[in-house]
Amino acid sequence: MTTKTYQLETLTCPICITKIEGAVKKMSGVKMVEMLFNASKVKIVKFIKEARTSWLASFINYEI
Repeated sequence: MTTKTYQLETLTCPICITKIEGAVKKMSGVKMVEMLFNASKVKIVKFIKEARTSWLASFINYEI
C-alpha cells in the first residue's frame, strides 16, 4: 500500500469535501481517504497496483 497527499485549492464548504471524498472512495484500489479541511488537503491510502489517482493530480493543484 502507498499513501499520497494532494494539495487542493482552498476549501470553503463542507459539501465540496463530501463530494471529493465520495468520488475518491469509489476509485478502484482506494482503501482510505482522509480530508484535511483546514489544510485543504486530501490523503489517500491505496493499493499500489490497483488504484489510479494520477487523474486526481491533474484535477487538483498538485501532489505533495
